[in-house]
Amino acid sequence: MNLLSIGLGGTGNKLLNVFMQLDSTKDGIFINSNVNEMKNLSECNDSNRLTIRGNGTGRNRRKAKESLKKDKDKIIDYLSDKIPLYSQFQLLSSADGGFGSGSIGIIAKIIKMSKPTALIKVVSTFPKSNCKRFSIENQLDFYNEILQLKKDGIINSIVLIDNNKMNNEEEFNRRCMSILLKSYDMTFNQIDESDLAITNFSNGYTIPLEIGNKGESLERAIEMAVSNSPFLMPSGFKCTHMLGIFQRE
Repeated sequence: MNLLSIGLGGTGNKLLNVFMQLDSTKDGIFINSNVNEMKNLSECNDSNRLTIRGNGTGRNRRKAKESLKKDKDKIIDYLSDKIPLYSQFQLLSSADGGFGSGSIGIIAKIIKMSKPTALIKVVSTFPKSNCKRFSIENQLDFYNEILQLKKDGIINSIVLIDNNKMNNEEEFNRRCMSILLKSYDMTFNQIDESDLAITNFSNGYTIPLEIGNKGESLERAIEMAVSNSPFLMPSGFKCTHMLGIFQRE
């Protein structure tokens, strides 16, 4: 799959690091205004790292946007020779503002400006429901921006990670990235890449599920996968595309 993943901010950097640890063949770029959050990430190095001025944004989406506007030319220059090499892009971040949350719109627009045919997926973590009011306001601001980006045709699909289901951050991140990775890598079973792209980047909310194989009916297996999913699940949704590999022993 011709995919470039871009980790934005501290959370996005962590998620991308895990994603690339799970599959070293996957390409990724780490972007942040806080260089300290890039330290100790095994997959982050001088060749795939971009630091933006600002020295952190303190979970302030407005401050993040201001920093990015000042360094917009630097970002465009850095990405200009990379974007043409890919057809699909995965943007990883937190929804609870700072740099990652505040940078999604600008980065997505730069990609789309450079490559109008680009398929873009946003993968973001949603904070726990008992978070402070400031975090809730960040979430609402982020979500409204994402909806507008989708309406304007800038991004294609959205995946939200539900932190209410997290106990151990490291294990949780690894599980989420592992499921995403499997959803991208189904071509080994001779599924056409165009079908895979339609499913992974379908216009709307995209949910990758791990379907078990314990002899139950398909309906029951999907029900259990939805119940155990680490992603945010809508109370009701209409499925327009479904693609999977079902194996029986």
